[in-house]
Amino acid sequence: MQKSAYDVALWLAWPFEFPEYVGWVPAFDPLQAVLLLMEDVHRARVAKAAVRLPDGHIERWYGLRLEMASAECRK
Repeated sequence: MQKSAYDVALWLAWPFEFPEYVGWVPAFDPLQAVLLLMEDVHRARVAKAAVRLPDGHIERWYGLRLEMASAECRK
């Protein structure tokens, strides 16, 4: 399986017009891209996440929670 680069946006509150975090994330699938960006910006929870797929479609998730192994990442 090959990695793709995904355009990821994270909202800390929803509804809100603009995301607080955005980034291009290399990952094996869209959900992994979301989780990797959440980990990178040290966010254990987001209200909404959206990913633009390579074919232009958008996938969305609401109320995501990331369990982090490191106590220093919990905020």
